[in-house]
Amino acid sequence: MLGGSRMLYGLGQHGHSPKVFLQTNRFDVPYIAIGFLSLFICLGFLTLSSSASAVFNWLQDFVAVAALVNWMIICGVYLRFYYGCKKQGISRSTLPWKGPFQPYAAWIALISFSILLMTGGYSVFIKDHWNTETFVSSYINIPLILILYFGYKYRQGTEIIPLSDIPIQKFIDIANDNPEPEEEKVVGWRRLNMLWS
Repeated sequence: MLGGSRMLYGLGQHGHSPKVFLQTNRFDVPYIAIGFLSLFICLGFLTLSSSASAVFNWLQDFVAVAALVNWMIICGVYLRFYYGCKKQGISRSTLPWKGPFQPYAAWIALISFSILLMTGGYSVFIKDHWNTETFVSSYINIPLILILYFGYKYRQGTEIIPLSDIPIQKFIDIANDNPEPEEEKVVGWRRLNMLWS
């Protein structure tokens, strides 16, 4: 609830979700977004049917595929950032933080997630094992996400920014001008606070 409502609120701030999700109460709680997400709690009543495990498996497949696609997008964005830095002549040593084994780790992750995505419902392709429900729950997110992505690009008239035009240096300068504060060393019982933060 907390994460989802804040995501809808943030999307509304940038014009990517209806403005109604920007309404908050006096405690700055986005109550419309919470109300909308609460409607999905009703999906829990699906487990009352005799096929509760089937419904649970469908929802589990939807979430797993969405998570894989999310990680694939993260890898793709990082690779564009990496090659954008190369194209613009920005050294990785100037970055506030750099991950090891790049870009190979991102490529390996992207390919691995793609294979997992495509083989998630492989059992339906084995002879005499076709199951429409499994096929739909394993693969429906793929066309849905593509429709949302290209529909947004078409509706908003956006284009993919060329690697040479990505404003990387601007954000490096912002990060260098606003460094993260030094973390104070935690000793004694205060170390247990990391469990709740």
